Amino acid sequence: YSGTGVSNGQFNPQLAGVGTHTLFYTYSDSQTGCSSIDSVLVTVSSLPQVSLANFADICVNADSIELAGGTPIGGTYSGPGVQNGYFFPALAGVGVRNIVYTYTSPQTGCSNVDSGTIEVKALPVLSFPALAAVCVNGGAVTLNAATPAGGTYSGPGVNNNAFLPQQAGLGTFTITYTYTDTLTGCSNSITSQITVND
Repeated sequence: YSGTGVSNGQFNPQLAGVGTHTLFYTYSDSQTGCSSIDSVLVTVSSLPQVSLANFADICVNADSIELAGGTPIGGTYSGPGVQNGYFFPALAGVGVRNIVYTYTSPQTGCSNVDSGTIEVKALPVLSFPALAAVCVNGGAVTLNAATPAGGTYSGPGVNNNAFLPQQAGLGTFTITYTYTDTLTGCSNSITSQITVND
């Protein structure tokens, strides 16, 4: 065998390059010494131009997002946390994840890939110590024990980050503290209980 891109009986399309190439097969008869040759055309197609930009950061507790932006349209996405064209941050886990976009040209059957990153941000770590029991006729209890400071409290009897025993009534109540990290934009919440005695 001989021709552009042929070496040791193998045709290397990368070596030949894009275009139509003529490959030759030459045979010599050992008994007569006569030779003959035939040829065939081989077309090497170019790869499709594929691109994928980086994705916006996402919090680990966010809902899944549909992946988009890969061109040409019609390819497939793969990578950590990717299922059926959707990205699941909790499945991917915290960190920078590489998303691969693969596209196959329907005309040539040739495939190419590009990749982009998506960073999964961790949730802020919260602490909310136990709350001491109060009497139903007691005054407002300022809620400020949870850390980091700067979040909001909610629940029965809670108003402006204060717990009002008379408004809540008798019983044990769950107080929720929600905090949003200003650097990552990720929110987390934690609960603690308070008992109102008669």
